[in-house]
Amino acid sequence: MYFAGLLRECGINQIDPVTVWCDNQSAIKLTKNPVMHDLTRHFRITLHFIQQLCEDNYMKGLYVTSELNFSDLMTKAFDTKRFMFLKDSFIAE
Repeated sequence: MYFAGLLRECGINQIDPVTVWCDNQSAIKLTKNPVMHDLTRHFRITLHFIQQLCEDNYMKGLYVTSELNFSDLMTKAFDTKRFMFLKDSFIAE
């Protein structure tokens, strides 16, 4: 969101919302459903912020399977075969 704000300040308006890929379907559903649950009490302020961004069409959350989640390259340990698959897929796009 920081980068989108920086571009806006430079006079470049974004047409499409920023796509945030997530492998957690519950997190995506929470952004679309304004109903608060007991489990959300610890991160309500952040959740409200994300929900507002989605409502204002600045951001959208889409599901990506864990097998294709490129962010796992920086956060998890893989065997060589799995690492090379994600690395090569990331570079190809």
